[in-house]
Amino acid sequence: MKQNIKTFTLSAFIFAFLILQQGCATVPTAMVPPEYSSISDRKVSLLMKSDEAMLKGEWDKAIEYCKKVISTSPKDGNDFALYNMSMAYVKKNDYANAKQFLDQSIADYPNSNIKNKTYSAIAQIHFLSNEFEDAIDFYKKAAESSFDDSSIKVSSYYNIGQCYYKLGNTTEAKVYFNKVKNEYPLSFESKLVDQEYKTLVVSKGDTEKGLYAVQTGIFKSAKNAKKQKNALKKRGYTVKIIEDDSNGMKVYKVWVGRIPTEQKAEKIAKLLRKAGYQTKIKRFDK
Repeated sequence: MKQNIKTFTLSAFIFAFLILQQGCATVPTAMVPPEYSSISDRKVSLLMKSDEAMLKGEWDKAIEYCKKVISTSPKDGNDFALYNMSMAYVKKNDYANAKQFLDQSIADYPNSNIKNKTYSAIAQIHFLSNEFEDAIDFYKKAAESSFDDSSIKVSSYYNIGQCYYKLGNTTEAKVYFNKVKNEYPLSFESKLVDQEYKTLVVSKGDTEKGLYAVQTGIFKSAKNAKKQKNALKKRGYTVKIIEDDSNGMKVYKVWVGRIPTEQKAEKIAKLLRKAGYQTKIKRFDK
């Protein structure tokens, strides 16, 4: 029985492929992907051709098929065409055009069945552009609109954790990594989180006997030092202000952590530098 099913499935795909190659406007219902079931036959044929071009890595050809979908009446399926076209532009590393068509899809088709995928794609563009705050906003929208699509929801939670991690906010990163672990323990993302926790332990690694800290600023004003301290605390760090007048003028140094080894301190410093801080490794006994 399994062999018969495989043979039928292969034959069905070959049949659909031949239909597309011959340029037929109508694809048999059994050959149509479920997500295209409510779209007119002519547009289904074009969308399947764009899918085929994407699988072959023919990005420009995929874009042309999508443009034909959009220029064909009625408007059904245009949200899929805009999404597919944006993915082709992402593959071409043209993020500006990709985002333009994704934004258009959200604006023109607010009730689209693939709105969650569209939000996720916008978030990914922001992520690839190192715009992590914007990426977080759109990943959250993707998760919120993924009612029955657990794959988008779990990947969004994981990616939100990654964004917070790259921003140096280990506290929020852990919140979303825990969501992945607790709500989707068997997911691929859950396995990835296990790897991320190993590095997050480093970021938290403060101990009472730690010799090292990461200096993030020196200020003449206690007010400015407290402002930076509060900003770092919001990111989940343990922070101290060290008053120093050893050179005849009082200054206020902002130190992050009480870290057991210099190697771990350097890893935290690297995270802080990515977040825009100027760092220097310091010892409490010197």
